[in-house]
Amino acid sequence: SLDLRASGLDARALVGTWVESPPPLASGVDAEVRLDIQGWDPDTLTGGGQAWLRGGAGPGWPVDGPVDLTLADRRVSFATSGLTVRTARVSAEGSFSFSKDLEMRYGLRLPELEGGRALLADAGVGLPALALGGALDVEGDVTGRLPDWQATARLAGEALSVEDVDAGLEGSLVVSRAGIGIESLVVQGADGQMTARGFVPLSDEGAWDVEGEIAELRLTDALERHGVAVATTARGTLGVSGPGTDPTAAFELEARAEPERGPPAPRHREGDDETAEEKRARPEAATLRLVGSASRRGVIVDELTAQLGGGVAEGSGAWGRDGGTLEGRVRLADVRLARLPWVPGPEVLQDLEATVHGLAELTGRASAPEGRLELQLTGMRHLEEALPDLDLEAELDGVEARLAGRLGGEPVLSGNVAFDETFPLHLDVELAALPLTQVLQQALPGARRE
Repeated sequence: SLDLRASGLDARALVGTWVESPPPLASGVDAEVRLDIQGWDPDTLTGGGQAWLRGGAGPGWPVDGPVDLTLADRRVSFATSGLTVRTARVSAEGSFSFSKDLEMRYGLRLPELEGGRALLADAGVGLPALALGGALDVEGDVTGRLPDWQATARLAGEALSVEDVDAGLEGSLVVSRAGIGIESLVVQGADGQMTARGFVPLSDEGAWDVEGEIAELRLTDALERHGVAVATTARGTLGVSGPGTDPTAAFELEARAEPERGPPAPRHREGDDETAEEKRARPEAATLRLVGSASRRGVIVDELTAQLGGGVAEGSGAWGRDGGTLEGRVRLADVRLARLPWVPGPEVLQDLEATVHGLAELTGRASAPEGRLELQLTGMRHLEEALPDLDLEAELDGVEARLAGRLGGEPVLSGNVAFDETFPLHLDVELAALPLTQVLQQALPGARRE
């Protein structure tokens, strides 16, 4: 018999002797093995022992825990149920032959989905700052003659949450050196359903071919998390295609926002009918349609159409990542603030009634745009007080934006905003033209006329 001991071996380097692209392991390996051999014939070699993986501080996955080893019939068998990788727990059982044939079954449990952020970061993949919750289980097998191999992965999570969007997950993947085959991926639960299938390449020579569909997705809780209290659902399709190093994602999305249904206005008694004007001023649902594509070169919006506040918003454009080039046009027409399902800003705006028209035409670079901005608010009222119409304009020449505003036809604002200065704003406001008296009389009860 022969007793062998090893200490401080590099796990990634060991795996790298058998596969071309080893996983990002950041662990040392200690081992104790006893071998028995008859006549120095490899076919009679038997033995057993244990290896310990100890997570290190370097880049990669810090794997910790013991692995039991058995040697017989020119094959090393291994088994472990106590490996940990940060918050994840891993079990594995399989064997590896002298001819490099690998057979392995594995399981991974992530008790908190938030823990996946650190695991992806260890592999060099960053996630946006999203709120994640729920537990995820992954199990599958790995087979093949190294360096060629193939793995399966079955994903399951009954109660996952991303930005307060709650749903379960079931998926089936096939992974190889070439890429990840998505046989099925279904996200379904109280907040909607999404599906995906296709292929994600892991080499530059491969090609993307992924199709996804959002049957319906409830975004209400996610928006409320960020201060937007409006009931919203979305649906649409997403497809990713193209070379491995330069894919293009094409999207077609639709969303609908419902207004909050509050109590009837105080001036109405039970059974009273609303006037036609009051019906026109009542909040109503808004819809959005967005069609375009995105790639490493930038984003293209082929169609942006929104029906909101009894009016319409239409637009299209493009943004180039190289140099931040910009070209776009957006038009607003007949949008009534009182009919929007949600109005951002301070509380005083909630009582403002107006019809909004606008136009934005921009070219150049995002940091130094050229073009024109126009905004008109007509039929303005704050509570019961009529206010004059407001017109705002801005001319942009790539160096600065020249601002002008008129209230009831009288100049009320002028100035300029420089794009490359530390203190870029210069603004003149005609206070005499502002309807301060009317606003104060409505906002401050003691200031109202008798």
